[in-house]
Amino acid sequence: SLTTVPRPVPIHPAAPMPPARLLLFTLAQAALGGFGDILANTLNLMNPPLRAFFNHSIVTHYGPAAAQSFDTIYAVSAAFMFVGLLIGFSFMGNLMDYLGRKESAVILRSTFGILSGMAMVIGQYTNRFEFFVLGHLFAGIVLAFKVLLVIFVAECCPDQNRGMGTMLVNSGASLAVCLVTPLCLPSLFGTERGWTILPLIAMLQAVLHLVTGIFAFPQSPKQLYIQHGDRDGAQKSVTFYHGDDVNPNLVLREFEAERLQETNGHASLREVLSNKTFRWSLWLVLLLSFVPPVSALNVKSQYLTQLLLSYGLDQSGATLTMLLTSLIALPLLFVSPWIIDKFGRRPLFITVCMLCTLEWAGLGLAQFFVDGGVTSFTRAVLGIGGSFLGQSAANLGLLVMAPILLSEICPHNTRAAITQFTQVVPMVLAIGQVTIFPSLLNSIGSLFFLCFGLLSAGLTMMVWLQLPETRTLPVDRLVNRVTKARSRTQSNTSAFFHPHYGSTSNSSSSDFEDLKKTLVRKDQEAQIY
Repeated sequence: SLTTVPRPVPIHPAAPMPPARLLLFTLAQAALGGFGDILANTLNLMNPPLRAFFNHSIVTHYGPAAAQSFDTIYAVSAAFMFVGLLIGFSFMGNLMDYLGRKESAVILRSTFGILSGMAMVIGQYTNRFEFFVLGHLFAGIVLAFKVLLVIFVAECCPDQNRGMGTMLVNSGASLAVCLVTPLCLPSLFGTERGWTILPLIAMLQAVLHLVTGIFAFPQSPKQLYIQHGDRDGAQKSVTFYHGDDVNPNLVLREFEAERLQETNGHASLREVLSNKTFRWSLWLVLLLSFVPPVSALNVKSQYLTQLLLSYGLDQSGATLTMLLTSLIALPLLFVSPWIIDKFGRRPLFITVCMLCTLEWAGLGLAQFFVDGGVTSFTRAVLGIGGSFLGQSAANLGLLVMAPILLSEICPHNTRAAITQFTQVVPMVLAIGQVTIFPSLLNSIGSLFFLCFGLLSAGLTMMVWLQLPETRTLPVDRLVNRVTKARSRTQSNTSAFFHPHYGSTSNSSSSDFEDLKKTLVRKDQEAQIY
């Protein structure tokens, strides 16, 4: 009998080292763009002192009777960040197209970051929790605009460095939260008067990000060429980001090929839905956009300290646990940019989805012990282990999966509409999840974790069946592949994904490269004569 040797999964060679200016640009976005994550995590990292601040403010201004509704007020206040996310996602589409990538992702985002930190600090010194809630709302808007930052970086990077650049933004944000976590210890700044250190640090980062963004880095070359028709400006931007040794005409030819995929300057959602290729791209991005709200990320961002306290830890123990969890998962921040370019998007994103499902399992088992009144050390181990898996998923790119895919399979003029739709719809789920979590935790306990664990498992299966590989290919070629693959299959199965999907070693890719070389040679001849 004949035996079939399974074909090995191809491992792509590592992408070349990015040019110096591009590396400086991506490192600047990674180092200074994490202020939104610090602001969004302030309520969780400083949970005990902020609960005391909220209680004191409510009693002072509304009387002891209002304090009886403390849990409800606190839960609604926590949900305000997700209202901010919803607001940011609702307007980011128009901001991307009409205000500009750089203006929205850097200038406007940094401005909201400064306003968020100021509101939180003012709340402390006026003893008004309402100001903190306003700052928490602004923090949600800042976190929403992180998607714009990822898209901006992706559009500035060459195709071979696109994955690395976007993952560096995610790594920088997670690293920023990890670095400020030790400051939350009660012996340092984790007190009712010292918690403002976090918004102050975030404000400083936002100011530096604003200044460097305005004066140091040019606009996205893709937006300059495709949307504004500024060929000279696009050439200068390409030279800045791609390097002096790159022929800008070659890059602009790829932009032109992408532009030919478009029907008009700004595609509406209706136009996206009426086109089967764009509709399929929207579905894939929407699929990944649901992974974060279905995961435990949003619950942990507001209630992780509370969960750790329920496992028997005190404030110092909870803070140290979060710090150690972040430190153990820290290496993933540095290897994720290499992983995404070496092994591709698809394996990494499926791994992230699986980790989210396993996190729900760990947290659910820990809550099962809490519900049963079991005080053993096992519940803490299970809960902390589940939290670690979730932190690993976040460090591997949980929050940037959808923006990365969007920047790779969606033509330029469709990104605003697709971004707005695919971010707003899942955010409704996130708002409901965070708002009802305290009451459902008290009423059904571990069943809450079971329900979302099953949802996460189902979503993981759908991602495994339908997600393509998009590594290193220009957008126009990716769109063409999505079109051909979509027309070949009547069901969303793995038949859509050939083992070499995304590989550049095929005839169509070779033909495309020959065409580009011919066009560039003609440009050079025209310049000589």
